Amino acid sequence: MTLYDTQEGSTKEVKADYANGSTVFKWRMHEADSLLLKLQRNDDVNQECPAEIVDAARLAEWENVQTIVNAVNYSLSEPNVLVLDMAEYRLDGGEWQAVEELLRLDNKIRQQLGMPIRYERVAQPFANLKEKREHVLELRFKVELETGLDELYLALEQPEMTEIVVNGIKIEQNDCGYYVDESIRKIVLKPVSAGELNIHMKIAYASHIDVENMYLLGDFGVKVVGNKASITKHPEKLGFSDICHQGLPFYGGNVRYEYEFEVVEAAEYEVGITKFRAPLIGVSVDGKRTGTIAYSPYRAPLGYLGKGKHSVVLEAFGSRINTFGQLHLSDENMRWYGDGSWRTDNESFSYQYQFNKVGILREPEIFKRKKQ
Repeated sequence: MTLYDTQEGSTKEVKADYANGSTVFKWRMHEADSLLLKLQRNDDVNQECPAEIVDAARLAEWENVQTIVNAVNYSLSEPNVLVLDMAEYRLDGGEWQAVEELLRLDNKIRQQLGMPIRYERVAQPFANLKEKREHVLELRFKVELETGLDELYLALEQPEMTEIVVNGIKIEQNDCGYYVDESIRKIVLKPVSAGELNIHMKIAYASHIDVENMYLLGDFGVKVVGNKASITKHPEKLGFSDICHQGLPFYGGNVRYEYEFEVVEAAEYEVGITKFRAPLIGVSVDGKRTGTIAYSPYRAPLGYLGKGKHSVVLEAFGSRINTFGQLHLSDENMRWYGDGSWRTDNESFSYQYQFNKVGILREPEIFKRKKQ
């Protein structure tokens, strides 16, 4: 019997027993394990071959030598982000209205103008006839800054249809690339001081225009209290807990946790991370990728390490759930994330931000292979 390892791209012969016309083997499986086996006919039915007990992870062969408890250095794969989705507004120079979430704001404007409300089962904007933009929708965002910033970007869709004024100064829209999606364009803003940041936008509005969230990007931290987000200094280190409470609540890129591991005895080592919220965790040692953590038992090799200090990087790959996801969906039992899950109401909607946990949520452990 041959095992085909689809993760490693290798094959291995596995000892099996034969009883009453059946092939018998023993395998210690973990969650999400799968087996691909090739069985070949064996005419020697009298052959004695006790079944092999196979434990692919071989956990008993390893011993814990270190638990990484304290916060560590880190780096990000892209700038941090603060989502702008709550604004004061007015239509066609009318009275300013109280702060509202943008998608709800869009519904109110459409009802006021007798336009179709954007909801499930509606045509995409590009499929609709383009109307003359006869209305002007103004938005005012206010963000507290605990620290000044020399470099700050605003990202939004269709900036060419929007007039942008920041702290009373009209912004010259010099396109400097995109954020995540090529439709979300980046515009550099002038340096800003600590205090209140005021962003005033005028949007040429018609029924085929979408009012979408906008994004502040830069090297900063973000603090969220209820329904208000403010800018702080970026965190110096990250602990092994939810990054939403560590200055990165809206962040959706990769987080690289960086740790220096001092080897006392040259041997084979591996790392275990048993609680995380990320698509996967890439493991690197001294700049070389050594493994991936995605499935139980959540271990990855560090390789044979000689005595001395080694740089270990644990890269939690990003999820966009707290950047582009349903930030105001309060119904935790909703499992169908269609269009309507972004536009909930009554008890299913909350003005308080409803974040999902992200990052490495329990301290990593380093294991050494026991001596035989």
